[in-house]
Amino acid sequence: MRTPLLGTAFMVVITAAAVAQPKTYDFRDPKRVNTVSFIADSALEPIVGIAGDVRGTLTFDPEAPMKTTGTITVKARSVHVANKLMKEKLHGAEWLGVEEHRNIKLTIKSIKSARRPASAKEGVAPRPRFPFIAVGTFSLKGVEKPIEVPIRFTHLPGKLAERSHYLVGDLLVVRAEFAVDRLVFGVGKPYPVVAPQVLVRVAIVGYHGKPAPQKEGR
Repeated sequence: MRTPLLGTAFMVVITAAAVAQPKTYDFRDPKRVNTVSFIADSALEPIVGIAGDVRGTLTFDPEAPMKTTGTITVKARSVHVANKLMKEKLHGAEWLGVEEHRNIKLTIKSIKSARRPASAKEGVAPRPRFPFIAVGTFSLKGVEKPIEVPIRFTHLPGKLAERSHYLVGDLLVVRAEFAVDRLVFGVGKPYPVVAPQVLVRVAIVGYHGKPAPQKEGR
């Protein structure tokens, strides 16, 4: 026969395990809001664009964000710039080669804490813009390279219903910013007017949820 004390301890362990359980968040946004932006600097005409077809999943635990893993994928064909001719050239074989290389992919294998700025005063720890570094790989145009990405997670428990009328659950907002050397990935040539570094900014939301209960009378 289980004593009340042991029974209570047993329930505490079970509850703690349930709270600590990580969840998988889906970034294929049914509202089509998720986008990744990029800037390729140029002496003549800086190139600014977005990619809108974002997919993938991350496994995240708000109690243990350092254990986050997963993959975010962008369809190369969804990369868009305002100028039509420039977009066609960007999609062509010399640059992104979207016919052959359909996906641009960031895989997160581990997370580590961002280093405190060297300029910080002793005893003062300013809140970094990106408190974590995602360690993994970046794949572009058939080339995969190791990468470290400054990243921030914002966990919004119970907020999915405010974004969707038919789902309830949690949201996970991911923000990141990093630079990619396009020449390393065979994107374009070393043109003197176009910088090799491309700045990538990520601001996307994933969800973990279930269908909302139907209201009476429906």
